Amino acid sequence: MNDADPKRNPMLLYELFLSDTISPEEAAELYGMLACDPNVAEHLRQNVFIDFLLREDGDLQRRASEANEGSCLSSPEKNAAFDGDFIDIPIDCVTNSPVHVQSYLPEEKRGVWSRFFASTGERSHNAQSIRRVSTNETKPHQPSRIPFVIAVVTAVLLFLLIVVDRYHRPNIVLDNGKMVAKVVDTVDAVWDEETFPFRRGQETGPNRLFLKSGMVKLRFIDETELILKGPGEYTVNNARDVFCSRGSLSVRVNRPESGFGITTPSANVIDRGTEFFVDVENDTTKIGVVTGRVDLIPRQLDASSPKVVLLTEGNAMRTNLSSVPSEIPLDQSRFISGERFRGFLADYTKRETAVRVETEQRLDSMPDLLARFDFSERLGSTVPNRAVYGRNKCPSGHISDCRWDEGRLEGTQSLLFGSKASSVKFDMSGQYESLTLLADVRISALSNWGSILFATGGSVQTEGEFLWQITSDGEIHLRMVSKENTASVPFRTKRFFTRQSWGGWYRLAVVLDSRNKTISHYVDGKQVALLAWNDAAPITLNSGTIGNAPPWDQSVQNRFLDGNIGNFIVIGKALTQDEIANVK
Repeated sequence: MNDADPKRNPMLLYELFLSDTISPEEAAELYGMLACDPNVAEHLRQNVFIDFLLREDGDLQRRASEANEGSCLSSPEKNAAFDGDFIDIPIDCVTNSPVHVQSYLPEEKRGVWSRFFASTGERSHNAQSIRRVSTNETKPHQPSRIPFVIAVVTAVLLFLLIVVDRYHRPNIVLDNGKMVAKVVDTVDAVWDEETFPFRRGQETGPNRLFLKSGMVKLRFIDETELILKGPGEYTVNNARDVFCSRGSLSVRVNRPESGFGITTPSANVIDRGTEFFVDVENDTTKIGVVTGRVDLIPRQLDASSPKVVLLTEGNAMRTNLSSVPSEIPLDQSRFISGERFRGFLADYTKRETAVRVETEQRLDSMPDLLARFDFSERLGSTVPNRAVYGRNKCPSGHISDCRWDEGRLEGTQSLLFGSKASSVKFDMSGQYESLTLLADVRISALSNWGSILFATGGSVQTEGEFLWQITSDGEIHLRMVSKENTASVPFRTKRFFTRQSWGGWYRLAVVLDSRNKTISHYVDGKQVALLAWNDAAPITLNSGTIGNAPPWDQSVQNRFLDGNIGNFIVIGKALTQDEIANVK
């Protein structure tokens, strides 16, 4: 761990909060600690109480003696000792930081906690060290304000939880867009409903990850790799710190100097260049070192507990809040190495590929399938249409200024769009009562006003033509050309794509059903919008453009898709919700 990094110690976050100088990022970090670790919330409550006492002029001895039961100053085990003009306050009353306090308080900090710990030196919270605070001034006796203080403390905590939860929910990336880790791959990952459903290629900033089952591999900006196993609850605090409240994870650190740390309810594990695993159940933490070494710092208040325990290759330990660390046998089956993960991933990809091939074979033989471009084969500047019956009308699509890239599944391909000239065009003239479009899409950015997925039409717009696009604010739109040859009000979803969605593959679908006068949007087989289409009319295809605006809409610049399309499907009928879900 880098001792210069203040974010490892909740103490500094407490101080910033108490002095009203906490930043949004730091507030979100503190919220994650409060939500995941009840000890942190309790210590903050105690700190606000002590802060009030230290800031107030008056008789500290009288106030502490009148404090409600349960506060740190009135605790029988850690009672503050008074001797005239001084009050001795145990350090462990105000922090459970597992490392040296002074190293986290910059010289320019002059808040109450900096003054409070200014002379603690290199002492740890595990020692029953104390700081003597002068109370030389004696004030006349005043009525007790302790009930008022407790009410203020409670209100402050509620305010912090409500406000930070509203504006900085952990499962939404902070507005500064700072990403600290990338999802390298997932294997059978099932996410809790409260968690953003990450998939391969997506990035995350400070975030809470509730994994119900499966495995997820993360790579941080310093190249540290974590493999999370479900069920588990994890909080990415920053680029070098992850809190695990329950679950199992494996860590490989490629830059020993980074000081990557795993925090649990009962321990801090600081890497020193190694591969290790951590298991957390209730308040018990198990740590095993496969290679290298780690520093284990128990989060206990027992003075007999060691400050730092060095674990080296082949060693494992168990620790909890009520007992000292003890050695246990190293169970390497708990460690998911990179090689083991690749094996799990290969099996997962094989299963997913088999499902995809079966689905494609079923689709290609559908009489209503007009076009399917999987971009698995390139014939010069064209890609073949896989639809058995549809290829008679549309044998191929013509590629312009696109780059070949990896697809949604390992071993598949996609086209990367990203310029004003990028497109795939094909001819498929005709009118249809209903239509279904599906596409595997990966967004790199939403810098354009509209990122067009598909559009119909030639140089002149015609009634029944349409645009299917994603707007810069992340909504999915479908705009139809009306009888007056103008683009109608869009049939839109709520905001779906956020900065956090970029880099991940999504199966998007839209169903135009003129018989039932509805337009439906789907994401990964789930309906996200069902909209009334009151002026439904026959749908005109004419020529089609994938990934860019049609010729009649070229007056508006920068409408190209900044991202990938890996499988594009056009079906000449309205699929039901179940049929959409079965197109894997």
